[in-house]
Amino acid sequence: MQRVQPWRGDPDQLFDGFLVIDFTSGYISQAGGIPKRSTGYWLPDKQLILTYRNEKSYYQTDCEMVIGNKHYRGLLSIPYVGFADPIQEIPAGTLVRVSLARWWAPRGINEERCYLQLSGWYL
Repeated sequence: MQRVQPWRGDPDQLFDGFLVIDFTSGYISQAGGIPKRSTGYWLPDKQLILTYRNEKSYYQTDCEMVIGNKHYRGLLSIPYVGFADPIQEIPAGTLVRVSLARWWAPRGINEERCYLQLSGWYL
């Protein structure tokens, strides 16, 4: 904590506020703005729970998303890309390392995006 200045709170605090939370994933895009950095540390205000989809590890957390001018509550699923074996729960307030994946455009999307991923934690 003496060497980093983590983001704190909800996922919308990550990456200078440019992170778009779209149903279950988070990303940045050229149109939405580019943050100052692509990696950082976060102190989430809610626990992150391990889940699996297509044999891949994800950490889920409750979050609010804004689509158009409507606000929704949902579950953000953050892919886990670290080397350590995943743990069942990352408690709220735990320092975690997050980053943005390389630019790419998912099928059916006309813009390239960098998606949020989680690579480690410090209990």
